[in-house]
This record gives sequence, C-alpha cells and structure tokens, in this order.
Amino acid sequence: RIKDIKGMAVQLSQQVLAQSEVTIQQGNQSLVYLSAQLFFLLVISSVALMAIYNNLTSRISTVRDTLSQSIEQQDLTLAIESNGSDEIAGIARGIKQYTGWMKSLVADVQEMSCQLDQQIR
Repeated sequence: RIKDIKGMAVQLSQQVLAQSEVTIQQGNQSLVYLSAQLFFLLVISSVALMAIYNNLTSRISTVRDTLSQSIEQQDLTLAIESNGSDEIAGIARGIKQYTGWMKSLVADVQEMSCQLDQQIR
C-alpha cells in the first residue's frame, strides 16, 4: 500500500514536472514572440520619429536660411513660406508680417527723407 502511494506520488510528480516543462516552453515562446513585436514597434516608432524630426528641422532651417539671406542681402522682399497651421508656420507668418512692417517703415522714412530734401533745396 505504501509502495502504491509512493509510486503514485512519483508518477504524479513526473506528470507535474512534464507539465511544468511544457508551460515553461510555451512561456518562452510567448516571450520571444512578444520581444519580436516590441522590437518591430520600436523600429517603426524610431523611423516615424526620425521622419518627424527631419521635417521639423528642415522647415526651421528654411526659415533660418531665408532670414540669413535677407539680412546678408539687406533685402526685405524675400518671402518665407508660411503654409500650415503649426507653430513653425505661425513663426514664419509673424516674421513675414514683421518684415512687411519694416519694409513699410523704410519706405516711409525714404519718402520723408525725399520730402525733407526737397524742402531744403
């Protein structure tokens, strides 16, 4: 009777051990599958972030380069692209308005200068 119980206990422990090994293998497979999915998601996210970053820096560089060119050439007629509704487009529109105001101010000063010059003569 004790031998039967011991035999049953050994058989039961072997079954539990076999089932545990199967469960561990399934868990490992699930972990590998999940890791592959996370890696793929990380790669896709990185590519998307790089595309967004490149787009933003490209647009900011365009505004900066146009401003630099305008300053170097002392030319208030250079236009900055201000398409869109984001912050960069808002900054470009603000610079465009400011440049227009400066252009108008310079024209007014030139006109006053001509008038003063004519009055002096």
